[in-house]
Amino acid sequence: MQPNAPSPSPRQEPSPSTGGTDALLSFLSAAAFAYFGFFVGMRGVSDSALYNASVNGFTLMAKGLAIGLFIVAALNLSGARAGLLLDAVLSGIAALASGAIGIIWLAFGDTQGVLLLIIAGVCATAATSSIRAWRVK
Repeated sequence: MQPNAPSPSPRQEPSPSTGGTDALLSFLSAAAFAYFGFFVGMRGVSDSALYNASVNGFTLMAKGLAIGLFIVAALNLSGARAGLLLDAVLSGIAALASGAIGIIWLAFGDTQGVLLLIIAGVCATAATSSIRAWRVK
C-alpha cells in the first residue's frame, strides 16, 4: 500500500434529519393545508357529483392534514421518533389523495389539477424522506 493512498472509508449511512428542520417543514406544510382547508372555503358547484365530491374531499383532506401535520411538527420539535413515521404516513396519504383529486380536476377541465399533481409529487418526496430518516434514527 502506498503511503499517500487514501484509506478506504466505510459505507456512510445518511444522517437523519434534525428535529428542528423537520418541525419547520411540517409546520409550513400544515399552514398551507390549513389555509386551503379552513380559509379558502372551496366548494364544488358544478353539475358533476364526482367533481363536487373531489372539491369537497380536498377541503376535508386539507383540514385533517393540517391538524395532523401540526401534531407532527410538535413531535419533530420534541425529537420524538414517532413524528417521522406519522409524517411519512400523512405525506403518503396527501400524495395519493392529491394525485387522484388532481386527475379528476384535470379531467373536468380545472387546470388547478396541475397544482395538485405538483403537491402530490412534493408530498411523495416528503413521505420517502421521512421514512428514510425514521429508519436511520
